[in-house]
Amino acid sequence: MKYFCDRLKSLRGEKSQAEIARLLGVKQQNWARWENGVVFPGAETLHHICATFHVSADWLLGLSVSPPDRSRDKVADLKKAIITLLKEY
Repeated sequence: MKYFCDRLKSLRGEKSQAEIARLLGVKQQNWARWENGVVFPGAETLHHICATFHVSADWLLGLSVSPPDRSRDKVADLKKAIITLLKEY
């Protein structure tokens, strides 16, 4: 469970637990319990976390050492920036 807790914290980054909980549609207390290893999310929630952060369940659970491919996040951020720039002109 340690891998899971540590990797959840790394996915959260600088965002607050409340921000991430809102993003996932869960209570902040649930996220805190997962990060602290008190409880483990159900399969559906685990799937939602993986889909939201573009990581594999194997990586999140510590079954794989391959870091997540964050290229999707970078592309999404770039798209948002382009849309914002286009709206300004």
